[in-house]
Amino acid sequence: MARMGRPKAELVLTAQERDQLEELVRRRSTPQALALRCRIVLACATGATNREVARQVGAEEHTVGKWRARFVRDRLPGLGDLPRPGGPRTVSDKQVAVVVRRTLESTPKNATHKTAAVKNWLLAHPRFHLHFTSTGSSWLNLVERWFAELTNKRIRRGVHTSVQALERDIRTWIKTWNEDPRPYVWVKPADEILERLASYLKRIPDSAD
Repeated sequence: MARMGRPKAELVLTAQERDQLEELVRRRSTPQALALRCRIVLACATGATNREVARQVGAEEHTVGKWRARFVRDRLPGLGDLPRPGGPRTVSDKQVAVVVRRTLESTPKNATHKTAAVKNWLLAHPRFHLHFTSTGSSWLNLVERWFAELTNKRIRRGVHTSVQALERDIRTWIKTWNEDPRPYVWVKPADEILERLASYLKRIPDSAD
């Protein structure tokens, strides 16, 4: 007789709940963590198992089970963060959305190469050359993160007496990385990141409200 998996909580959405979840997923200002929870709930509502949903949304199976159960118990309000141990939360969900929107949709003064001040500076310093990438090339962040891993975990920890030794060390690290790849796990609390970002935005001249 085949073994039965752990029974999953049945999740059925109302039309209004589905509309709200889909709207949160589409909205650019929705925090990524909340958008992921919404995608999990929407996928669970199709009748898929936790394992299938985890594979579909790129999350851990236990994470899917957690948010499935939370939504069944608390519905939409349950998708927010529960209070953490320690001091009271200083950033509200509304403030989070505002900070994310300002970050994505506004540009500080002199923040791009198209402003006159930047163009004049480049003309006065011809040895500097800018290499532009297309808008939305956020995949470059992953490339930068990979090189940071290489630098921190191999190059800085090693002792290389020649270029050849350095090259061998790098190639060995790359081979090991490719044989056992692991996803990056974000460990810094979202509230801490957003508090710093909000403080930074306040110091930027002409930052849009």
